Amino acid sequence: MGVTLNKQKVLSSGEIVDYQEQLPPDVRAAEYWLKCRKRDNWNPKNQVELSGDQSNPLAFLLTDMAKDAEDAPRYQVNNFQTLII
Repeated sequence: MGVTLNKQKVLSSGEIVDYQEQLPPDVRAAEYWLKCRKRDNWNPKNQVELSGDQSNPLAFLLTDMAKDAEDAPRYQVNNFQTLII
């Protein structure tokens, strides 16, 4: 996808030699072209749409955390002593 350039080189003997030089593709140029041509698919700004309760937008997280806390195993500590040095 890069570019092929036809060039000439002059050798130390004075002979002119034709050759081809391969240039790699320019990733930034391809990205810019895509952003301009297909803005909906290549827009750098991600648009996030939230749905649900507007008064408490994090209610779904709190519900999940409460459920996880109920399902968590219970640990009981017996004969706990603190050593102070």
